[in-house]
Amino acid sequence: MLEMLLLKTDRSTLAQVTQSKKHATDPKPNIKEGAILLLHQNLNGLSPGEKPIRFAMRYLRCYHDTENESDRLWGRHWKHIIEASECWELAKPFDISDIKVSSKNYGQGVIRYAYVHPADAEIIVKNGYLTKA
Repeated sequence: MLEMLLLKTDRSTLAQVTQSKKHATDPKPNIKEGAILLLHQNLNGLSPGEKPIRFAMRYLRCYHDTENESDRLWGRHWKHIIEASECWELAKPFDISDIKVSSKNYGQGVIRYAYVHPADAEIIVKNGYLTKA
């Protein structure tokens, strides 16, 4: 099954994340190269009718930010940088809460990421949500 991670971001950092193909976090995620990263924009910054997941990336690696790269990219320091090999806009943006079949809570508030339940990942793949725009 395809491994997926939901990365939380907000409107002010989304463009920098998609352009740099990088996302910052303190706790290091436990995923393998090639996993899918779903960029989830915080709900409080969405326009009416806009879906929170509009971009996806493919995980390359996660490294400790020893060079203050996060400070330069996002204006604050994070312990780790998640780097992707590619980033694309989705043809069918979605809200995971609308399509999920598991009882997983993908977290409200301050969490930086959440692992996508395998049953939800299967629905995402089967229904073509990862298709490029």
